[in-house]
Amino acid sequence: MPMRKIVCYGCRWLLVAVVLPAVGCGSGDAPRAELSYREMVSRARQNPSPEARTRKLAQIASQQASAGDAFGAEETFNLAEQAVREIEAADARVRAAVYLAERLAATGRTLEAARALEPALGAVDDFEDAEVRGGALASIARAQAAAGRQSAAEKTVAQAESLLEEIDDLYGQTLVKGQIVRAMQQLDRPGEVQRVIDAALERARGADDERTRANCIALIASQLHELGDGEAARAALNEAVAAAQAIENPHSKVHAMCDVATRLAEAGYRSAAHRLLNEADGVAESIPDRDLRDQSVEKVGKLMLRIPK
Repeated sequence: MPMRKIVCYGCRWLLVAVVLPAVGCGSGDAPRAELSYREMVSRARQNPSPEARTRKLAQIASQQASAGDAFGAEETFNLAEQAVREIEAADARVRAAVYLAERLAATGRTLEAARALEPALGAVDDFEDAEVRGGALASIARAQAAAGRQSAAEKTVAQAESLLEEIDDLYGQTLVKGQIVRAMQQLDRPGEVQRVIDAALERARGADDERTRANCIALIASQLHELGDGEAARAALNEAVAAAQAIENPHSKVHAMCDVATRLAEAGYRSAAHRLLNEADGVAESIPDRDLRDQSVEKVGKLMLRIPK
């Protein structure tokens, strides 16, 4: 498989320790569980990475909003927005702006969410690669939909979809389709979601390369799981397992099985993942080339240890 270029715009960071309801970042000490909001904000502002600072500040602001501290949340969200504008790298700027906008929208601040996306929209033109640009546009569309900007979101997701045929790598194309589907789900377009999923499956099933076929079907299964369609996800995972098992080249077969096993585990099917890895272990032992055999056995063993039983 080629090295991935796509940037994950949908990632989520762990929250800091839960604190008791407190006042805003600029108004006095809070009852303590560990840190007051004021102390948390002060620490977050010292982070040298503006992207990490944006995320941490947005997390804190969301906690303040949940605790009823509207004034403090507004101040902290403003600090997060300032941090976004300090980010130089276009991909990082898109990730941070989308994250902030979705946090703002979740607290009902839809006007502020739309404004927070401006740096992301300005960064898209910096991407020459169709896969990266398509993924960025789809993630922005999802955030626009969350902010109630339906018309803008529909235009942006249409732009993302128009780039699909420019993506030569089928796995990369499938990744972007997953981002598009998430935006369409946010737009409440179930028919469009199904259309894109069906098209992705059709292309995956027709892949010339056996490993690509198995990996793309497994990726679609993972996307279906994220969408909450458990039944369709299970069917696609079963199809991906069968596709991996049908590969003739033992080296490719082992790697495809490992990739599919990872998707199984992510969807909560850890026992099935270990059954597939046990099978992959036997296939790895049959690889004629000693170096490839040792590498494959090691890969399977590490994955067995990493996936809980």
